[in-house]
Amino acid sequence: MLYRSNKLMYDRKTNTLWSSLTGIPVIGELAQRDLKLDFFPVELTMWGDWLSEHPDTKVLSRETGYYPPGFYEPEINIRSIYYDYRVRAETMFPVWDRGDRLDTKDEVVGFSSGDSHKAYPGDIVKSGV
Repeated sequence: MLYRSNKLMYDRKTNTLWSSLTGIPVIGELAQRDLKLDFFPVELTMWGDWLSEHPDTKVLSRETGYYPPGFYEPEINIRSIYYDYRVRAETMFPVWDRGDRLDTKDEVVGFSSGDSHKAYPGDIVKSGV
């Protein structure tokens, strides 16, 4: 399920939908409360690099019986289930309140420190500028 073209998390206990972008409940029993989920850091890395820094890491099997192996192809691979969506210019659903500083599907990298948040275009981060 999407909210403003962003995935929602579902809380089965309270039947509440949470924005994965903001961490706030948007629909359901908890939506009218002043709540916000804690954010946890994410690291984008190569498996070999990760394993050398964290040798005791355990990995869940991809053989779950729910998704075929092609489900896990990188989005730039023509066999990926998201490939067609990624190569199209438009989003699957309408997005209102768009700015013009970035193209519709440009990637950004967000950084947070305390109550301060900043997003940078992915191309700038990748280039090291």
